[in-house]
Amino acid sequence: MLPGVDSAGQPFEGRSFSANPFAGDSGEADQVLGETLAAFQELLEADPEQRTQIELATAWGHCVTALGRARVLSPLIAEAGDYGVSETGALVEKTQELSVPQLEGPDGRAVAPVFSDVAAMAWWNSAARPIPVEGSRAALAAASEGLALVLDPGSPGARVFRRSALQAAASGTDYLAPWSDDAVRAGFAAVLSDYPEVAVHRVICGDPSQTLAGPEVLVVLGVVRGLGPDVVPSMLTEISTRWASNPVVAERCDGVGVKVLPA
Repeated sequence: MLPGVDSAGQPFEGRSFSANPFAGDSGEADQVLGETLAAFQELLEADPEQRTQIELATAWGHCVTALGRARVLSPLIAEAGDYGVSETGALVEKTQELSVPQLEGPDGRAVAPVFSDVAAMAWWNSAARPIPVEGSRAALAAASEGLALVLDPGSPGARVFRRSALQAAASGTDYLAPWSDDAVRAGFAAVLSDYPEVAVHRVICGDPSQTLAGPEVLVVLGVVRGLGPDVVPSMLTEISTRWASNPVVAERCDGVGVKVLPA
């Protein structure tokens, strides 16, 4: 190889190399991210009747902010590439390809995995290669592909960051939980005002654990008694269709569920 050029014959002159922001990374979890996740877990373990929707939104918002500022680890998995035949006639693997896997979430959607530390990744897959990346970039990459982002999949503390959380983590803006968003609440209320059968309603988090165990937002409807057996199902279909066509609700809510109670 000629001096001053790389293996492809391209000159080194004029190139610049930026410092590796993760040089000396120990592979341990980001302290702030760990603390916010622990605080969120503590809130989940409290009596559900004692915690408020605002407390839940605030605690999860701290986790979203911490994710955007933390270093996380993206897993690379080696997969077989091209195969060939050896001189003895045996089938041999000629190349390997590295890729970031996609997992299937509890609700069937595709999710992108990241990990807080090397130990969590090794427990999940000992063959995975950890690639350090800024949490904001991991959030942006997942959002651009229409994926949710799961942190530490398979562990008891696994958490899933949905669309609105990824947007906040990627941009560094404050997270506003959809179930606590006045604009979202107004969108729900505007539709329900046309249905006198609904006496009261309440907007709450549909997935408090943030594990894709339910819709992001749950609307609890207090329906007047004495309606015919076919009235409520038909009404709910109309209401759900109108909510889905509301641009604020459609953009901010990653899934809306409905629970009906007698008023």
